[in-house]
Amino acid sequence: MCVPSASYLTRPVLLQYFPGHPKYTQFSMGLPTRPVRDLGVPFSEKGEYNTEYIIGTWGSDSESDSSNFREFENVVDTLRDEAASGNLKDALIVLCTDNSTAESALVKGNSSSEKLFNLVLEVRLIEMREGAKVLVSHVSGERMKAQGTDGVSRGQLKEGVSAGQNMLSFIPFHLSAIQRSQEVEPWLRSWLGKNTEILTPEGWFERGHDVLGGARDAKGFWRPTIKSGTFVWAPPPAAAAVAIEELRKARIKRQASLHVFVCPRLLKPEWFRQLYKAADIVFDVPAGTAFWPSPMFEPLIIGLVFPFISKPPWQLKSTPKMFHLGRKLRGVCDGQEMDARNLLRKFLLEYERIRTMPADVVRRVLYFQSRCAVPREDTGGRRSGKRKRPPTAAAHEAGLG
Repeated sequence: MCVPSASYLTRPVLLQYFPGHPKYTQFSMGLPTRPVRDLGVPFSEKGEYNTEYIIGTWGSDSESDSSNFREFENVVDTLRDEAASGNLKDALIVLCTDNSTAESALVKGNSSSEKLFNLVLEVRLIEMREGAKVLVSHVSGERMKAQGTDGVSRGQLKEGVSAGQNMLSFIPFHLSAIQRSQEVEPWLRSWLGKNTEILTPEGWFERGHDVLGGARDAKGFWRPTIKSGTFVWAPPPAAAAVAIEELRKARIKRQASLHVFVCPRLLKPEWFRQLYKAADIVFDVPAGTAFWPSPMFEPLIIGLVFPFISKPPWQLKSTPKMFHLGRKLRGVCDGQEMDARNLLRKFLLEYERIRTMPADVVRRVLYFQSRCAVPREDTGGRRSGKRKRPPTAAAHEAGLG
């Protein structure tokens, strides 16, 4: 859990895993207010954590209900009980699920299903009454298995948390992609170049804005030194929204730098929409590649934010060229051999050429337009060397005698 610029959690936290199948199974963990530095203490120490799990089956009266409703009802049941016990007062509730329908309903606050809508409404009422905040994160089904929730529903009590592992280790919201996999940074440098700068959290507010120190002038005013570059923004999911906000400011202020955003697909509703608005292209790298192995579980989301160009259409976003590149990247990522470095490097070189092209050439390149604005007719045969005369000319000459 990432709590920036604070030494203590200001309110209790409820971490909850619920699986993507309708059996009544959940893991919940309550964290009292305590020093953040001690959150890594193993679960074997008594009194440090309050970890509970619930196992049950649905009755025959619920057979007509959809699996999405039953999975969502599991969550609401737990929230009701915790609220009745007074455990949700000013609490931060983190819900992890592999059910995309439940995640979407909670994030949007609405659902086309009346039963799901009523559950969403009840969750919102609990938030209002208790002063709580609910964070939803979609996680991989493989993570659910490793964490132990999936196994407990089948009577397996020797996996993940039920076997004594730290539940916080299955919620790496505080770790960036570079911290989780040491191969990510070399892979990025292999196609971005050796001069690529990996920004620290402090760099989001200064170097990411092209500011490289500075000095005072003769009048005593501070004059920053401006230097463009290629910057990698690799925040942990818990801080991704802050990083994207600064990235968008930096792109408007300084328009000569290339920005690359890299983040695991966790807490996606908190930041992905802003990334999609800012980036020229966004693509996923699935877990199981050489630099992002299977134990990472969720895909790695990468967004490329190119500098604005000085000619129409002013940016690469939403052009046919970018759509074409996106399809190619998805095709490479879906294949067995995942290595898009050559494709990305080739496009970066092509982008450098685009910035120096005339306006008419830029549009033809980005929109795949031909040089000739007038379409040519296909005669279907070989043209003769003699030019044909129009019939009106022959009639005019005959009239003249």
